Amino acid sequence: MVWFYSAFWTGFTPPLTQDSGIAGCLGAWVAGLSLDQVPEEVLHITRRCIADTISVAVAGSRTPVALRMRDHVSTQYGSEPSSLLGTSDSASAPGAALANGVSAHALDFDDTSYAGVVHGSAIVLPAVLAVGEQANVSGADFLEAFVAGSEA
Repeated sequence: MVWFYSAFWTGFTPPLTQDSGIAGCLGAWVAGLSLDQVPEEVLHITRRCIADTISVAVAGSRTPVALRMRDHVSTQYGSEPSSLLGTSDSASAPGAALANGVSAHALDFDDTSYAGVVHGSAIVLPAVLAVGEQANVSGADFLEAFVAGSEA
């Protein structure tokens, strides 16, 4: 794995078996990830990516494409515990992830605050927010999931 494009892989030996493949190795790494393994520099970048993406998603939530997606989500995904950014609306976790992902990428300004993943946060953050809110995860678990998703 690479911590937002700075070398990592130190200390991780993938549990390779005949059937594990790439998905098995990645799954084992994600399942074994602990926030205390993540360098502070990466946590700093993580927090910046989260703040950046939430900000552009709130701004993007007013765009025509985001409004159309919210209309679709409200009719297809119902109103459940996951928030739609920039609104007082909610939807199921899959619906909120979809709508918030569209909002996050609508203005195409996400993840421009650092040299790293190209627009990865617009994909990862909406999913982590939606599932995290539905499952009522802790802040540490939220950060861990975001790092794992970004690295994957």
